[in-house]
Amino acid sequence: MASSSLNLLPAIFFTIVILSNLTLVISQIEKSHSICQVQDMKLKITHLEAILEQSIQSSELKFRNLREKEKMISEMANKIDLLHTILANIKVDTTYTEERISALEEEVRLLWAASRKNNFDIHVLESKAQRADGKIQAVTTKVQKMEGIVTEQWIQIQQLDQALIITERRILEAQRRATSSRCTYMKLIQGICGHYLPKYSGVLEHHLCSKDSVLHSCVSHVFNQWKKTTTAVRKHHHELQRIVKQGMEMNEVTASFAHQEVIFFVASALIVFPLWVAWMLLLSHYS
Repeated sequence: MASSSLNLLPAIFFTIVILSNLTLVISQIEKSHSICQVQDMKLKITHLEAILEQSIQSSELKFRNLREKEKMISEMANKIDLLHTILANIKVDTTYTEERISALEEEVRLLWAASRKNNFDIHVLESKAQRADGKIQAVTTKVQKMEGIVTEQWIQIQQLDQALIITERRILEAQRRATSSRCTYMKLIQGICGHYLPKYSGVLEHHLCSKDSVLHSCVSHVFNQWKKTTTAVRKHHHELQRIVKQGMEMNEVTASFAHQEVIFFVASALIVFPLWVAWMLLLSHYS
């Protein structure tokens, strides 16, 4: 009974070490994921800055076009004034025919139409410039927000780094304590299972077998079944621990006690107790 439960302690200790390493790997994965998010944020900021630069260049081009249009309007206004002067001179001079006057008036009308069209174009360009300014301000605000988010996440990453270092130190300290506290215990169990239990089992078998051949065959059969049962218990003890852990976590009262040591001893008790009862009944039957 004691050997079947105590021989499983190395497997439990190995499982605890594996879980500790998994915790470190998961923490490193979370750190790598946070760093990837910060890099993605920086790439987005670079992309937004490029868009901002293109918007600024487009606005400057539109402003230059607007100035050229204004210059053209000024030149057309001067030309209109000149035409008005010429028209006045023509009206004073009676030598010009009415056809020439009509042609000049048509030209003036076309110039006024072109001027109105230029005014409309200027208005459209001003509207586009205002919208471009709005977009530039929106992009600038977005870039500032992204910079704030990146700064905040960088602070969080630093905090996670510090927490990870503290956690690693605590895990190493717990592993050292667990190793130091279990070494003596494991030596004691190995000594009992490797020396005393086989010795007294052999004495008991020899004592019983010397009395009766029928009892000898029964005892031999019992010891063979005991060895097979011990092998099966060692094989399925880990699965039984998992079932015990699930059962304890489902109950609110036992959930707080569902740590590795308690689960191990409960699983061992579930296996050993029926075997111990059967062994006691067998001894009482043959005594």
